[in-house]
Amino acid sequence: MLRGLTLKQIETFYWTATLGSFTAAAARLHTTQPAISNRIREFELATDTKLFEPGVRMPRVTAKGREVLAVCEQFLNLSRVLEKSSGGAPSVGGLVRVGAADTVALTWLPMLMSRLGEQYPQIDVELIVDLSLHLQTRLESRELDIAFLVGPIGDPKITTRHLGNVRNAWMCAPALLSPRGKNLTPHEMTQIPIFTHSRGSHLHLAMARWFEEQGLRPNRVHGCNSLSTMIRMTVEGLGLSILPIDMMQEEIAHKELAVVTSRTKIPPNRFLVAHQSDSFDATIGLISDLAVELAKASGIFRA
Repeated sequence: MLRGLTLKQIETFYWTATLGSFTAAAARLHTTQPAISNRIREFELATDTKLFEPGVRMPRVTAKGREVLAVCEQFLNLSRVLEKSSGGAPSVGGLVRVGAADTVALTWLPMLMSRLGEQYPQIDVELIVDLSLHLQTRLESRELDIAFLVGPIGDPKITTRHLGNVRNAWMCAPALLSPRGKNLTPHEMTQIPIFTHSRGSHLHLAMARWFEEQGLRPNRVHGCNSLSTMIRMTVEGLGLSILPIDMMQEEIAHKELAVVTSRTKIPPNRFLVAHQSDSFDATIGLISDLAVELAKASGIFRA
């Protein structure tokens, strides 16, 4: 029998069970941990159901709690549809954990943060800049609410939207170019240190595949998880890197970097905005829309 069950209590149970933490649920709902605990107790009283296993440090949903959780998911989804169809402005706010690949962080992410600060001061952002490989893992494990990263993502539980393609090219300091001309042969490139993202990343795989297609293998490969550091190392003449060509136009114009042309092109990175498909938060949709708008306006993320 239900006695005075509220939407806040339903949301609280859903996010506590989904995130597996009272602290994370409190941050997500922009409230305190004691308030989360009180709402859970009120929910249990209203439904006459024990939702979490007693005597464990981290909240673990009971068998009956899992049944209730499935109903809560349906209820929150219907609540969102009703709110949208009624024409009312959806409420936004609270803490959002945002992940961004460094290409995004070095281009339009500051503008996104500025727009959120000016137009939606009730939204707090916890920002993580990392490799797309790691961002996807964090998103799938619900350590992130939304991420801007390189795709594809095959997980059906993750919803994605296209942000744009970022063109790549081999680059180096002009001093490293062959004395006989303005380019390097693939064999000459194997003799120069390569700076790329860490093993397993999209960029590292693209680099390895490029050399395999030439029937070659580079002598030295330095992994790095920071695009800005890779750029710095390349400008200093310490090696070759695959870099976003549209991001590097100023360095190319000032002759700090030169593009190494080759018959085999480096494929572009396809960037996505991604979040859990069962997210019922209007704030996530707002940030996703804003990301698509800013990426398109950047001139670097191409259709």
